Amino acid sequence: MSDSNFLKEEVSDEATQSVIRMLVVESEQKYKTLVENALAGIFIIDQSNVLYGNPYMTDLIGYTLEEARSMKVLDLIDPSLRDATMKRMMVRQQGDSGPMDFETKLIRKDGKIVDISVRTVPCMYKGSLAILGTAIDITERNITEVKLGQLAETVENIPIALLNIDTSGEICYSNREATRLLGYEEREMAGMPMAEVVKDKNPGKSVANMLLATRNDGRWAGELPVSGKDSITITTRVSTIPLLERGEVFAGATVFLTA
Repeated sequence: MSDSNFLKEEVSDEATQSVIRMLVVESEQKYKTLVENALAGIFIIDQSNVLYGNPYMTDLIGYTLEEARSMKVLDLIDPSLRDATMKRMMVRQQGDSGPMDFETKLIRKDGKIVDISVRTVPCMYKGSLAILGTAIDITERNITEVKLGQLAETVENIPIALLNIDTSGEICYSNREATRLLGYEEREMAGMPMAEVVKDKNPGKSVANMLLATRNDGRWAGELPVSGKDSITITTRVSTIPLLERGEVFAGATVFLTA
């Protein structure tokens, strides 16, 4: 039974019908407002054409909705990824009902390449099978990940021993020079108390004071005798900087050791 027949046959009171119609209209308006103001691209496409895009989506691609509707979907995809995108679209058209997540690259109207994370599900649009999807710009995230990877490689290979210790004084990271200096493999040092490699009269207190100064003053510098797996004690020059979570929460210290 259609919605209109339901209203006619099941709800005889005219006032009740009026209220139901008002609620339906109000619900549709709330849905439209939500979609139009979403902080993610929302789009509807069929096998080859753009059918709808919310304002976030049109801003993302740089085309108006009218311009996008006159284009083929694959015209918006980086040429190197068009075949893979077409295969995913074909799976959708063949009735796969589960959500599908993937990353791809869009070509904006100005020629700029934008990395996006996409999730799609099948839907019905004006009586025909279509694809409903969301798109989020992850360009900056990907750039940051590349930079972090480059930074990690640099840190791993700098000729200075580097350890990260958490607020309890346990080692949570050691670079190659630190493992060379102390003779332990990285996996052996993970979770090891820093006090185990410090060889002064009160190693626990020394590490605690180093963490306290790092937290309060933003740095600590001095000398510490340390001993590695070979039990040979060497005096190292030490400096620290705070190790922060989310850029603000003190989580320990990065310790630089120079023999």
